[in-house]
Amino acid sequence: MVKKYKPGIVVIGGGQAGIHAIEEIRKSDGKIRIYLIDHDKHLFYFRAALKYFVKKQIELPNLNARMDNFIKKSNVTFFQDEVKNIDRDHQFVYTENSLEIPYTKLLIATGGIPFIPPSLRKDVDGIFPMHSLEDTLNICEKADSGIYKKIVILGAGVLGTELAESLIERGVSVSILTRGYVLVPKMLDTKSSAIVVKKYQKLGMDIQFNESISEIHTDESGQLTAITNSKNEKIECDCLCVCTGIRRNIQLAQECNLETDNGIKVNQFLQTSDPNIFAAGDVVEYYIPELKTHKLIDLWGPAGKMGKIAGNNMTRDHITYNLGTFHAYTIFAGLNCHVIGEFNPKNPSEYEILETEYLVRDQVCLFRLILQDNLIKGVFSLGEARHPMILEKIITLKKQIPSNITKSMLLERGFDFERILYYQEH
Repeated sequence: MVKKYKPGIVVIGGGQAGIHAIEEIRKSDGKIRIYLIDHDKHLFYFRAALKYFVKKQIELPNLNARMDNFIKKSNVTFFQDEVKNIDRDHQFVYTENSLEIPYTKLLIATGGIPFIPPSLRKDVDGIFPMHSLEDTLNICEKADSGIYKKIVILGAGVLGTELAESLIERGVSVSILTRGYVLVPKMLDTKSSAIVVKKYQKLGMDIQFNESISEIHTDESGQLTAITNSKNEKIECDCLCVCTGIRRNIQLAQECNLETDNGIKVNQFLQTSDPNIFAAGDVVEYYIPELKTHKLIDLWGPAGKMGKIAGNNMTRDHITYNLGTFHAYTIFAGLNCHVIGEFNPKNPSEYEILETEYLVRDQVCLFRLILQDNLIKGVFSLGEARHPMILEKIITLKKQIPSNITKSMLLERGFDFERILYYQEH
């Protein structure tokens, strides 16, 4: 007999967006029923900190983004389960374990799923995507036990490069293969990528550009032993980590006929085409009114902010989600990298680009400002952080560059950007 549950707010996905939504719901209503459904036994953890765990710089408990008693403290009913389908007409969700849960409001925060190139064989032991905490624990355990001594990473985005660096520090031999010509193309260009490549090569990392996998080699038991690249070079390895990006996990939304494209389309209140169903995090395409278009967003910070807005809007008066100024940050082999605003404009001829390259303790650093109409529109910095939060505020507030500040002054290493942020005309 199927257990009957009373209607409540259902949250599908226990990541950044889902947990922040629950917190916001509880702020406005301490009694409303909240059901959380997620197939992953490891709920909300710091994905961005996984690299530090692989490097043995932090312990597993430090990855928890909330206390272990968060579910109990928040009075949430949690099901480790997979949602099978959504019945919008009767407002029910149905799970793989035959649960039938009625909802008054529903949040889809299912994030993304790793993309695995169709050409890769699925029957080989040692090939897997690198996406979750479970993946991380698996690779660390086998590296420490000596099962994985040589690892090939397919893909050179943020995840692939950070994983490669972390595994080298753990004592594993690593090769990166990428179809592209630069590392982390969403952040780096040819010049900045070359600086990072030199740092990685000094660590012993093998990086192969304009490459792909043409053949997989296994032993009699089906265990991976090597791959062959497109130049017909054989690379021995015990493991192939696939870091070729993610695809939005929109299957549930598609099957219940919500409006989707590459993600679930939402309005400025994070409502889907069904006003009782909201979506937040990596899974969404957010509508930007001033551009009259939808945009994919796949950053940690915006996902949490979306969750808060969605949680508020499911229980209180609607407030608008504002994407704000784009700002991404990571560290490549000790090199701080910040990209802010329009750091890589599509039409560079419409902007004035200022750049300086200099040495700090024998390390090459890059700093680039993108200007338009006497405004700083974008920032790229590699090697050292130069007032990134102040620059983000300057871009957000559209602060004009005062006439007494020259362009050469903006590139000086010691320039204080607060002079722009707090400038007042007399």
